[in-house]
Amino acid sequence: MGGFWFGPTRRIAWTLTIAIGALILTSISVQYGLNQWNRYFFDALEAKDAARATHGIMLFAGICVAAILVAVVQNWSRMTLQAHWRRWTTSMLAGEWLQDRHFYQLNIAAPEVDNPEFRMTDDVKIATEPVVDLGIGLINAMLTAVVFIGVLWNVGGAGSLFGIVTPGYFVIAAALYGGLNSILMLFLGRPLIASTEAKNAAEARNRFELVRIRENAESIAMIGGEEDENRSVNETLSTVIERWRTVIRQQSMVVFIVHGNVMLAPVLPLLIGAPKYLAGEMTLGNLMQIAAAFVQTQVAFNWLV
Repeated sequence: MGGFWFGPTRRIAWTLTIAIGALILTSISVQYGLNQWNRYFFDALEAKDAARATHGIMLFAGICVAAILVAVVQNWSRMTLQAHWRRWTTSMLAGEWLQDRHFYQLNIAAPEVDNPEFRMTDDVKIATEPVVDLGIGLINAMLTAVVFIGVLWNVGGAGSLFGIVTPGYFVIAAALYGGLNSILMLFLGRPLIASTEAKNAAEARNRFELVRIRENAESIAMIGGEEDENRSVNETLSTVIERWRTVIRQQSMVVFIVHGNVMLAPVLPLLIGAPKYLAGEMTLGNLMQIAAAFVQTQVAFNWLV
């Protein structure tokens, strides 16, 4: 599929790719600005400085507008890249399928290959769109981790972790917490890949049976084969439901991890930083800044989740 970036479509492909990269950097910059805003605004609240607090509200409005605009443009660029890549891939496969009567020879040489039209449409969608999403997510996670680990290290300072004074203990806590989530996801979430593939294959088979009935409607009606066809459709449908239940069970475990992380990640840094704040070693603004940075770091560490 690399021909999309190096063939006749390379101009649009690289333009969109570079634009997405620039938007990722811009998005992280906005997130960093929001993190700095947390310290500024909550320090103003702690000092009961109405002027600074009012100025902070105005800054927040500007940050929100910037974040929304960047998100909208990035979403447009991402979906446009996916659409062009999918069109190029489908066109290439369709061309090879039609070339030298391959569409006819395939039925004879490889009759076990079912639903080639489905593979050139839905399978191409599955093979291209998630790749773009995962690529953007991975790059964003790596850059976010670099930026906000720096915030945790510099602002959090040293602290006591398991009774030992440790520099950058917020970074260590974030790494341990993120690593635990990722390990749980590997064990509980990885089986979902094979289960989803099996479920998709069963759904494709069920659609194939329905299409076959429609295409052979006359012969089925002449021999009175409705009951046999109904039994065949119900068998494939039963397979779909059985495999769907497996997906439901495994996806429920994934939801358990994800929802638990959503509930715990914003609170954990406040619990870790509370002793330093109560001891006067950290301002309220620093605590809230660290809490926001901790959440962003978890988003990066838990990219797998």
